[in-house]
Amino acid sequence: MAITLQCHLFKFFLQDSCPGLRLAWMIAPTEVISKLITAKQGADLQTATFNQIVAHEISQHGFLDRHILRIQDTYRVRRDAMLESLDEHMPEGVSWTHPHGGLFLWATVPQYLDTTECLQKR
Repeated sequence: MAITLQCHLFKFFLQDSCPGLRLAWMIAPTEVISKLITAKQGADLQTATFNQIVAHEISQHGFLDRHILRIQDTYRVRRDAMLESLDEHMPEGVSWTHPHGGLFLWATVPQYLDTTECLQKR
């Protein structure tokens, strides 16, 4: 049986101001949640209460929606600058994804290119 999980993270909108704040919630079948609770308790018992309170407060009264609207242009400019830089500086044969949202992309390099050597030249 295939199970589809939806996981929503708060981390993305607090990276600049609170990089250590991590909180997530998941919608999943009860049997999956039970196993995840056991795994979580084995790792760290529970999410910090402070993190939960902060997440609750910032999700109230439209703060999150307003914040996302504020940062969209900034991240769009950064993404576009990154893509332009890749176009300008990457050697022939390197390809990458073009993210429609966010900053993360996946680059693929040809086998002849030694990425370890590229990092050392930086």
